[in-house]
Amino acid sequence: MRRSKRVSQTATSTPLAAPLREHYAGLASFVAAQIERAQQSGMAATAREPNEEAAALLALVDGLSAHVLLGARSPEDVRRALEAHVDALFGPARQSR
Repeated sequence: MRRSKRVSQTATSTPLAAPLREHYAGLASFVAAQIERAQQSGMAATAREPNEEAAALLALVDGLSAHVLLGARSPEDVRRALEAHVDALFGPARQSR
C-alpha cells in the first residue's frame, strides 16, 4: 500500500488514527509546556496562550512540510519561514542568543 493512501486512511479509520492523535497530543503538550517555560523565564511574550501557540506552530510545521514534499518551497525557504515565526514568538530574547 502506498504511504499516501495509508496516511489518508487515518482520517476515516479509527484504529489507524488513534495512535497518531495520541502522538500529536503528546507533541502539542510538550511544545506548549516549552512555550510556557519560556514565558516564565522571560524568554517569550506572556500575552500569548501556550496551547494556542503550540497548535499554530505545529500547524505551520505541518503545512510547510507539505510544501516541501510537493516541491512548492525549498527546505531553506521553509526553515526561514519557521525561524521567522519562532522569532516572533520569542522576540528579541531569542534573537540575541
